Amino acid sequence: SRELILKDFVFESDEMMKHSAHMMVQNLAGSLALVTCKEPLRHSMCNQLRGIIQKMANFVNEVVDQVTVDQHAQMIAAENLDLGCGLIEKAATDKALRDMDVALDMVLMHRRQPGSPFHEALAQLQAAMRFLPEQLRPRREGGLLPHHKRVYE
Repeated sequence: SRELILKDFVFESDEMMKHSAHMMVQNLAGSLALVTCKEPLRHSMCNQLRGIIQKMANFVNEVVDQVTVDQHAQMIAAENLDLGCGLIEKAATDKALRDMDVALDMVLMHRRQPGSPFHEALAQLQAAMRFLPEQLRPRREGGLLPHHKRVYE
């Protein structure tokens, strides 16, 4: 992600680079967290709820059959699954934003300092860019094309 941002926004402002990086990371991290957490979270919630319901039934000396316990555990888990996924998605997005900020801050600091290693790397990058097809090269004049910016939104 960082390398893509640095390549595409090499001639753009720091603010635009950070904003686009945040948009990309939020979408990627949020979607990935949601896809990977839903079923494991449902399974874990059901297991925890089964144990809690069974302990509560034992505490009040009530005999409850396993089918009823399973039905109630699944119903409660289903009602709270979206909330749990939302919390996980938010935590993953926040961590991804912090990580991206840390990764970009150092580069942006070097980018502002004349004579820094970033300037040497930029010269090497510009030399390498001539081998890329025109559609993939970053543009100095006018910045990114609108269809390139949409990738980050």
